[in-house]
Amino acid sequence: MNKRHQTTRNFSSRKAGLSLLEVVMSTLLISILMLTALRTVGASFRAEFFTAQQTQAMLFAEDLLSEIIQMEYEEPVDPVSFGRETGEVGTNRTTWDDVDDYNGWTSSPLQYQDGTEIPDTSSWTRAVSVQFVLADSPDTTTNDDEGLKKITVTISKNNVVLGSLSVLQSKAWINTIPDPNNNLSTGSKPSVNQSPIAVASASPTSGTSSVNVQFDATNSSDSDGDSITFSWDYGDGSSGTGSKPSHTFTNGTGSTLVRIVTLTASDSSGAQATKTLTITINP
Repeated sequence: MNKRHQTTRNFSSRKAGLSLLEVVMSTLLISILMLTALRTVGASFRAEFFTAQQTQAMLFAEDLLSEIIQMEYEEPVDPVSFGRETGEVGTNRTTWDDVDDYNGWTSSPLQYQDGTEIPDTSSWTRAVSVQFVLADSPDTTTNDDEGLKKITVTISKNNVVLGSLSVLQSKAWINTIPDPNNNLSTGSKPSVNQSPIAVASASPTSGTSSVNVQFDATNSSDSDGDSITFSWDYGDGSSGTGSKPSHTFTNGTGSTLVRIVTLTASDSSGAQATKTLTITINP
């Protein structure tokens, strides 16, 4: 009787030991799965965050390029030279009048055309290069002016390059027009509609939770004297029109939101120009 009782007790102990081991292994397995899931979520969040920064970087690059390509191919007043001329200082771009005035220019924090800082961009940098390129091979640089320049804007944040955009600017072509008074010809530039100059301001440019912003585009102009219409993309899925609209931005998240507002100025001949502003909404 005693021997049979002892055998039963030992068997029961072994069963309890196996059950405890199973619990430990299950807990360990669940912990590993949770850790893997958290790492996956973390990697996805970092990827989405980096993509959002790249998108914002491209908007900053497009804004500056839209300003540059409105300039003349070369110096229209002073003797032609490459780079900024006398009086064209680096802190205020409103006096710049040709594309190579921007060559070598870098700003951090980012700046509007008049030199004022764009809010909340102290960690951002915009750098511009302008190069002569071959007309039949725009990716090939040259020391000679063949009538084509490549303009590149590079955007970085915290010294990490997020992207760059390039455009080409060419000389105005010369149209040969027969002179009715003789058999010779005279060259002249064709009449070309000039794009308007888009100028925008906002007040205030930052706030908390809910911010009503007044926009103003009344300083925009058109050298041809054409009438100008204005449209606004507020960067939050809504839009507006007119020279002095207002818009309320809200932030229901737990983090700071940055909205890129784009003004599009269109003249009566169909030419357009854009200007962007940055609105920051804190939680």
